[in-house]
Amino acid sequence: MIEGINEKIRKRFKNLKLSNSNCAKICKHASVAWCRSILISLALITPLPAKNTSVQAPLTIVAGSKPSLLLYVDLQTNDLWSSSFEDPVLQKALEMKWSQVLFTMKHVHIKQASEENIEATATLLRCTYNFYRESSCGTLPSSINLYTIPSHITTEGPCQPSKDNVDYLDLSTLRKLLLWAYMLVHGRYLKILVVVKHCEENAKFARFEEPRVIRDVHRINSRQFPCQIAGSSIL
Repeated sequence: MIEGINEKIRKRFKNLKLSNSNCAKICKHASVAWCRSILISLALITPLPAKNTSVQAPLTIVAGSKPSLLLYVDLQTNDLWSSSFEDPVLQKALEMKWSQVLFTMKHVHIKQASEENIEATATLLRCTYNFYRESSCGTLPSSINLYTIPSHITTEGPCQPSKDNVDYLDLSTLRKLLLWAYMLVHGRYLKILVVVKHCEENAKFARFEEPRVIRDVHRINSRQFPCQIAGSSIL
C-alpha cells in the first residue's frame, strides 16, 4: 500500500535522528511511485471520446454571460519513466505495461466518470487529496499538461488547441492531479483553490475514510488499478 509506505517514510524523514541520505532517497522513490500510480489510475478512469463522432454545434451563449470552461489533459510521458534512483529494468517493464494507457491521454476532455466508476473515482479523489496533503519529498514528474477551453468553441473528439482559445494552467503536479480527480467526480471545472477548499472541508467535516488500498475498488474496464500492485510493480 503506497499511502501507508509514504506515511511511515514521512514520519521517519521528519525525525532528524533517524533521517539520512538513504532515507531521503527512499522517500523520493515512494513519492514518485505514488504519483505514478495515481496518474495511471486517473488515465484508466477518464472517459475517452467516441471514435468517428460528429462535430457538436457550438453552445449558445446568453448575452452578458460568461461561457463555461472545459478542462483538457495532454500527457507528455518523457520524464515519467526516467528516474536515476530506480532499477532501469523495472522502469522499462513498467513503461511497457502502462505506456499505451497513458498514450490515450492526448488532448482529452476530462468529463465526469461513468456511473459504473463513481465509487472508484470517489476513492481515487480521496487518495489524490491524501497525496496532495502528505507528499513532500523530491521533485515529481512534470508530465501533465492541463488547459481550459471555452465551451462554446469546443467539439467532440480530440481537441487541437490554438493560442487563441487555450489557457494552460500553471499548477504544480500535485494540484494538477487533484484537479483532474475532482473533475472526474463532479464533472465541472472550478479554480484549484476552490477544489482544495472543497477537499479540506470534506476532510474536516465529512471525515474522509482512512486511506485504503485501491484494490478494494471494482475493476475498471476489466483492468485493475495500478495501485493494486503497488508493493511490487510500482515500487
